[in-house]
Amino acid sequence: MRTHIEIMVNIVNESYSNALGISSTHHTEHDVKSFLKEIGSTIELFLKEAVYKSRRNRENFFELIDGLEELGVSSKSIHTLHQLRTSYNKAKHNPGTHITIMEAIRILTDVRLVLSEIKDLDIGVVNERKHEEYERVVWITGWDHFTTSDTEISIIVPYEHDGTMAYIPTLDFFNIHWEGWDKIIERFSSTNKLFMGQTYFPSSTYEYISGMEDFIEAGVYTGDYRDLLIEISKHVDPIKEGALLPDLQRKNNISAMFYAVIYASCDAICEGKWSRSLEEMEKSVYRILEYRYAAPLDSPYLLKIVPEVVKGLKNLKASPASFIKGPKFLPKEKYKLLEKQAYINLKEMKILVTNEGELIVGM
Repeated sequence: MRTHIEIMVNIVNESYSNALGISSTHHTEHDVKSFLKEIGSTIELFLKEAVYKSRRNRENFFELIDGLEELGVSSKSIHTLHQLRTSYNKAKHNPGTHITIMEAIRILTDVRLVLSEIKDLDIGVVNERKHEEYERVVWITGWDHFTTSDTEISIIVPYEHDGTMAYIPTLDFFNIHWEGWDKIIERFSSTNKLFMGQTYFPSSTYEYISGMEDFIEAGVYTGDYRDLLIEISKHVDPIKEGALLPDLQRKNNISAMFYAVIYASCDAICEGKWSRSLEEMEKSVYRILEYRYAAPLDSPYLLKIVPEVVKGLKNLKASPASFIKGPKFLPKEKYKLLEKQAYINLKEMKILVTNEGELIVGM
């Protein structure tokens, strides 16, 4: 886990890199102001939570910055934060204000120095580790297969159907006992992680999906993707799965098997099963794949992906070897930024391990 200050520094560095990246390309004032809005609001929350330990939550940004003097922060750093606050307020409330990309880059540069000073002063809980909760939003849909007495569940990437795509962007799919569908819905609906029905979808997308044969219902899931995979996997019948046509069997889908391997590998590491012996590590991953993620061990994709992932992770540092955060799935732009912070980079599979012990997968 990262500290409060490390998280804040990473956010500022990311914005700084993005600002540099667009500076030499054609950009709008909206692009520039977006950096300042993000950093301004994030710094304000950082001060409340980490510097003042949530004791001054009713104070405004101006008062929070001025209060730093009592904590030993230099007048230069306080001035820098007030410059950020002024620019942030202009970007947020005054659409007629002109702010150049070079002004934004200068402010971000100075804010990095402020954070360095706050780190060295060890104010509040800035150097304590912060528990970060990650969530993903995916759609799940169900179709009843009456001839085989099973229910197919697809996990879909949210999208808007405009008639140009003949396929549904699917992350994974499962064939489960027909009674398992209601149990899965009940499990996640009761904790407000799953909302079922047309209300939660773009109308054109729901109309397209629901028009398919044997459709049951669709819902929006928000939460830990691992929890969703594990719960669905409990209801898979390996015998019925094996009797399906090859194209309908999950073991023959490379995407489904890849994600299962990534989760199983992280689980093996976090549960103390990491080993420098590739053979032992592979055995641990295969066991978790079979009993937790319903991945058939005769999958040709598993037999290829598992050895590659295990070999790529053999050089884990000592501390992340006992605990690894992830997997964390990021879009291409954010993935590229983190490549510089990674000491393990499996380029072909788009897998990184950062110095903070995060396992990142590029989407």
